[in-house]
Amino acid sequence: MKTKFFRNNNQRRTVLSRVAHLSCLLILLTATFCVSAQNGVTVTNLIVGAGTVTFNVSWDKSNVPAVWSDTVWVFVDYNDAGVMKRLPLAPGATLTTHTAPEVGRVIQYSDNNKGVWVVGNARSAGSFSATVQLLTATADLAGACAYASNYPPVGEYKTSSHVVFTGTPMYELVMEHSGSMTTVQSGKDFYLLPGDKLVSFTDKTGAPGIMKCIPPATYTLQASALDFCAGSEGVQFALLGAEAGRQYQLYKDNSPVGMVLDGAGSAATFSGSFSVAGTYTARTVADDLYCEITMDGTRVVVENPLPADPAVNNETRNCPGTVTLSASSPGAVIDWYATAAATSTIHAGASYTTPEIETGATYYVQARFESTGCLSARVPVSAEVTMENCCHEPGVTDVTFAEFTPCTGAPYGSSYTLTDDRDQKTYKIKFMPDDRYWMAQDLMFGNCNANSFKNDQSEAATTITPTVAEGYVGHCRTDAESTYYNWPAVMNNSKAYYASSDNSFQCTGIGTSTSACQGICPTGWHVPTGKTDGEFYTLHTALASYAQCTNQKCWLNPAMPEVVAGGYVEPNGSMWCTGGYKYWTSTAANANQVYHAHVCSAFTAGNDYYNVDKRWGARVRCVRNY
Repeated sequence: MKTKFFRNNNQRRTVLSRVAHLSCLLILLTATFCVSAQNGVTVTNLIVGAGTVTFNVSWDKSNVPAVWSDTVWVFVDYNDAGVMKRLPLAPGATLTTHTAPEVGRVIQYSDNNKGVWVVGNARSAGSFSATVQLLTATADLAGACAYASNYPPVGEYKTSSHVVFTGTPMYELVMEHSGSMTTVQSGKDFYLLPGDKLVSFTDKTGAPGIMKCIPPATYTLQASALDFCAGSEGVQFALLGAEAGRQYQLYKDNSPVGMVLDGAGSAATFSGSFSVAGTYTARTVADDLYCEITMDGTRVVVENPLPADPAVNNETRNCPGTVTLSASSPGAVIDWYATAAATSTIHAGASYTTPEIETGATYYVQARFESTGCLSARVPVSAEVTMENCCHEPGVTDVTFAEFTPCTGAPYGSSYTLTDDRDQKTYKIKFMPDDRYWMAQDLMFGNCNANSFKNDQSEAATTITPTVAEGYVGHCRTDAESTYYNWPAVMNNSKAYYASSDNSFQCTGIGTSTSACQGICPTGWHVPTGKTDGEFYTLHTALASYAQCTNQKCWLNPAMPEVVAGGYVEPNGSMWCTGGYKYWTSTAANANQVYHAHVCSAFTAGNDYYNVDKRWGARVRCVRNY
């Protein structure tokens, strides 16, 4: 609490401690001499001699909870016909101080308040002894009393215009108005006129008083957190219960920080964030009316260190696939993010295995202390993929037809499982003795629900109903293991239908994914060519030499194409040659017919490559571009 001390040194009066005086008067009725202890001041060793009185005075304010005035008043009274009177001072009376220089000078009064010793500037502890010579011949020294005090009258502001005094109920007040001083008298309650300021006051004994300010209402200092991460904005402080009309100051380690806060009559926040560790308190700002007081406890704010930026291990792998990356920071958890600005983690831990990647990827890691939540900077970590000498060994799965890159040196009959990325169907493929990669299963692309093929040769009749996909044309039907297409559907070209008036469609070029021969095969694959110089004939020749095949049974060898018996579909929907097989080629014989790869009995070139009407339905095996 900040207090103000007002003294009227012109009047040179002292305070009379009513409590001590009454106490000694009562003692006097039953004892010869009395001494007192009042508000930390003690009188001892009172001795009455031949016309003299001696005594000791000491004081110590260390255990005094009341207001301390820094001035000690000492009184000696004597009994005059049963009435206690003030003992006048004798000229030359001695006073010895023992605690210089704190005690300061001794002031001797010789006015109506005779017999009062005043020790000024008694700030902490001290003592003195005195010998007083009597001037009153009628003094009844059988009854002498000495007592001392430092407790002055107190005035307390109730509002800016209202003061209430405690002590003797009569006061002289020194008022200031526009620079002029006026002395007035008042009882315990006094109201200041507008523009007046109370400078000082004394009670009717002349003792200078102490003016107390108005203490604030209880408030609570709140912190948004009691710790913060280094480099962050820090914490914020607010007051609950801040009074309107008052001002408040935040302190760090007893030094003011930030701007003064104006109370709003409710919760109010100190402006700014505070990012320096220390002990924070809040105090009311003092003025002539209000006290400076800390009403609530301290808030100790701690700065938490940041984790070290993660040390990362960038990794490189050959060929597409997963990559295991790692990062570390001492004592911290590693959080993984997909991007530098991502708000959600994809993994937490020292290592992270990526999904399958084809061309490389960059991730970001950040170290985090679990106990404090403090974060490091985000650091990139890279997974690189090289394609040098990258290939797929036999047995590979979940690779698309377009991605498939076989390794060299695979034995004939080596199988793989590839995915058609258009509808996610998977197919077994094999490396054949013609040194090419063929589908070992029939293509089943498209949603074919028609029960039979239309015997209609118009362009409109060749549109798939429902369509295989937007832009696909032709007719198809599906059973349990195969799909039967007419040739416009196989080649996915409306100009490939039966019409002698328009034979402009020709499949040219073999071995490129942009070739018209791709038809409805997956990207990077195409419909094989026919006739005796085509890809089917080459495959037959290679099989005959490799497996000594003489009929269709060589196709049933598990190491070979793995055909399923089934013929072809006539335009009216009936099946023909159900015990053999018939596959489309991309080679047209004329406007109406296409060469088929066909086996129904003997394995002969004459039967294998004869012409079939474009309207009829047969199966498709695709071959990889080369």
